[in-house]
Amino acid sequence: VQTRISDVTTAKALIDTIIKDQLGRSATAAEIKKYTTALQKAQKAAPITTTYTTKGGVTTSQTTGGINEQQYLIDQVAGTDEAKANKVLGFYETFMNALGRD
Repeated sequence: VQTRISDVTTAKALIDTIIKDQLGRSATAAEIKKYTTALQKAQKAAPITTTYTTKGGVTTSQTTGGINEQQYLIDQVAGTDEAKANKVLGFYETFMNALGRD
């Protein structure tokens, strides 16, 4: 059983990239702290398990568990009020553009 825990530097880079993509701005220090803590907690809760089986002199392994860190953080950020508001604004802008208005 192995638990992969993101270090603060790795988490910060990923969090900042996702917030820029989802919200169009850089992550704040408070967001970095909040999402790093949440990510590390989720990683601890979903350890990676590798099972080895030997049959006929051949050893095979099967690895399960773990989380997709990027998708986890996207889901967390997308659930915020700011992300929801940006999504609605984006739909409105698309609608207005379709009507030929700027």
